[in-house]
Amino acid sequence: MTDIFISEIFHSVQGEGVFQGIPMVFVRFQGCSLGCEWCDTKYTWPKGKTSRKVEHIVEQVSGMIPSSEWVCITGGEPLEQPEAFAKLVYSLTPRFKVEVETSGLVKLPLDPLFSRVNSWIVDLKPISAKVKLSQVYTDFERLRKQDQLKLVVKDPDDLQHASSVLYTFPTKAIVLVSPVFDNRGKLDIGFANTCVEFCKQNNYRLSVQIHKFLWGMKRGV
Repeated sequence: MTDIFISEIFHSVQGEGVFQGIPMVFVRFQGCSLGCEWCDTKYTWPKGKTSRKVEHIVEQVSGMIPSSEWVCITGGEPLEQPEAFAKLVYSLTPRFKVEVETSGLVKLPLDPLFSRVNSWIVDLKPISAKVKLSQVYTDFERLRKQDQLKLVVKDPDDLQHASSVLYTFPTKAIVLVSPVFDNRGKLDIGFANTCVEFCKQNNYRLSVQIHKFLWGMKRGV
């Protein structure tokens, strides 16, 4: 049996992206060494001391939703536990649809694992994130039409940076523009409107985190 460091597992609705509002089970990995400045899940950064068996996680998910429904694997950074991540994906995909949220700072896996995921959600990290590692920009060109490239942005400099990167590394994925909420769970409406204009100019999609409007910064919802 394979162990995974897990932060939490819960049943909710997807709060952002192309599947916003769709019920799904979230499997949140524990452990992330990237250190984004405005990360809203800093409680996942340390790997922790407890782990779960993949088989037990699949059993729990199976008890929460019927087959063919959605599971979101997120973090933390799932790809920092590559063997456990792969086993979980292979164990889930015969019965469930799977989307995976990853930072874009860890290289995406190769086929056949890459293709087993129904939709990848990959970040394009902005300047304001002040990340410790370099972005794997070449992965953007591997993304498919059913995948999502998420721009979490804080200010106009972040938007300009994203434009420059995507000019050099174009993608087939749906591009999502997600304005940052502050540490109280509040959104700068003025900057959100700037993001709307940016989306209109580039044919991107605005993605505002509805779970923060509903529950603020509460965990497990």
